[in-house]
Amino acid sequence: MDIKRRPGRYKEQPTERVCKACAVAKPITEFQAQNIERNGGRPTYRLSCSACESTKALARYYERKKAVKCSHCGHQLPAEGGTTCQDCRTSCRNAQRKSNDALRTEVLVHYGSKCVNCRDPRIECLQIDHVGGWGKDHENKKGRRISGLELMRWARDNGFPDSLRLLCGSCHSSLSYWGIFPRRLPAFDFDVKLN
Repeated sequence: MDIKRRPGRYKEQPTERVCKACAVAKPITEFQAQNIERNGGRPTYRLSCSACESTKALARYYERKKAVKCSHCGHQLPAEGGTTCQDCRTSCRNAQRKSNDALRTEVLVHYGSKCVNCRDPRIECLQIDHVGGWGKDHENKKGRRISGLELMRWARDNGFPDSLRLLCGSCHSSLSYWGIFPRRLPAFDFDVKLN
């Protein structure tokens, strides 16, 4: 029995392509990759280059804005004080929150879901710490310090390195400010009268 295969699926990776919009031959890196899951890890590429796609998206945005429609879906009126309708705002916000929660859960589970110093398991209090204090030197391509969700994304994309760990807020701030983990006060005898 002969198996039907989509045309072009098993061809070699192209190195360049002619853009459908501007008709200029450009390197394949100028085109957005897509359908990686459908093609067994081998990406296909858009027919228009990234610059032409951006121009089309911008034109679509201004066309919808001129027609006083939602810049995202183009169907409803935009909500007050914005360019998108309330439905699009809510769905985008919910999708972003879901994605952020999934990322945070993945990172917390990998690093043990509790503070490495005091064993505090409250996930709302947990923060990522750079072992050895190199966090101030950890910057992205734009030169800004990496922290928060960007740091969690970096940890996941770099295979959860051992140079990061989880600390609760108290342990993290004490270590950052004083250079030591928090300690308990020693017991004092307050019955002793001072002369």
